Amino acid sequence: MSILNELQLLNGVRSGRYTGEDKLTNEIAIYLKINVLEGKLKGVFFHVPNESVSKTKRDMLRIMKKKQLGMIPGAPDFIIVTHDKTLFIELKTKKGRQSEFQKMFQIWSEKNDIQYYIIRDVPTLETVLKTTGVLVQ
Repeated sequence: MSILNELQLLNGVRSGRYTGEDKLTNEIAIYLKINVLEGKLKGVFFHVPNESVSKTKRDMLRIMKKKQLGMIPGAPDFIIVTHDKTLFIELKTKKGRQSEFQKMFQIWSEKNDIQYYIIRDVPTLETVLKTTGVLVQ
């Protein structure tokens, strides 16, 4: 059993329950957790749960409140912060495309010299983390 499968079981998650971008988000979260625990990721990370699917009146009121409290549409899925850099990580499936809000957020980030990446799989994230010096061996 791979360390990824073991961690999924520890978290009570079977990857078969997720599809598309949720599955990728789960895989990336586990990958980042493993590297933190092994001391390879030199920084902190967190997931930004910005998505909302339901359109009930109650959910819409919750979304309005979140926006009033600082939620920004288009924010990236993960943020990784080290002592000297910040990486914004937007996850997309192979066929996934950025929303207009995500494109605007990317432009805003890049205008402020914040590194923004669109990631479609774990190996690509690993390459980005190694080349930026966030992941050490």
